[in-house]
Amino acid sequence: MECYVMSLVVFIGCLTFSQAKATNLNLIPDTCMKISKSDPKNINYDFCVKALTSYRRSTNPTIDELVEISFKLSSSKAQSIITTIAKLRKDPKLSPFAKSALGTCSDLYSDAQSDLQEGLDALKGKDLSTANVRISAAMDSGPDCEDTFKEKEGEASPLTKENSEYFKLADIFLAFTVILKK
Repeated sequence: MECYVMSLVVFIGCLTFSQAKATNLNLIPDTCMKISKSDPKNINYDFCVKALTSYRRSTNPTIDELVEISFKLSSSKAQSIITTIAKLRKDPKLSPFAKSALGTCSDLYSDAQSDLQEGLDALKGKDLSTANVRISAAMDSGPDCEDTFKEKEGEASPLTKENSEYFKLADIFLAFTVILKK
């Protein structure tokens, strides 16, 4: 009888653990569904899932870990763009205007990294209003960078793809300010 009770306890424990694990397995698709429905113009479900699952430690994440992952993806993309800008600015074929515009973009993304960190800190402190403001400010770096190139007719941004991807990643991060409110 004692063996039966012990087996039942172990079985129930395993069942509970597997249910919790299954819930976490569904967290990325479920979260991305909520995010994409809340902002269908800017956040594509498939892009969200691919981004959040691409992070090397995103196996069975909690919601707090997804917040951290979305921050790291956004911040990493901003740093990648800064590195790309540094390389592009060395190109002798670029016009002085383009080099200047790239300098402005570099400044925007440097500021964005600070804003993203402040947004994460605010999220961790449950200050959703400040998080929203800081992450929104960071998110503007992509469109603002693109606008810098539009100031001169015929000048095309060499960062359009990167700016767009950064905007989407930052928008996913921003969406957590709404998810965590509920």
